[in-house]
Amino acid sequence: MIDKDWTSAYLAAAVNADKLVLLTDVDAVYRNWRQPTQMALDRLRADAISGLHLEPGSMKPKAEAAA
Repeated sequence: MIDKDWTSAYLAAAVNADKLVLLTDVDAVYRNWRQPTQMALDRLRADAISGLHLEPGSMKPKAEAAA
């Protein structure tokens, strides 16, 4: 299976794009998603993404591709 977010990131890098925009229907990446302690992350450094426990098939591919 080919992930569209990773493919988009790869193509953006290959053509030296100035920006990569990944659209989704959720408002943010969340720490502790669906837990009582969930918290929206309005800013996130690329090197911090690997430390989050994001679900595969949800926000994980988008966050990793953005990084």
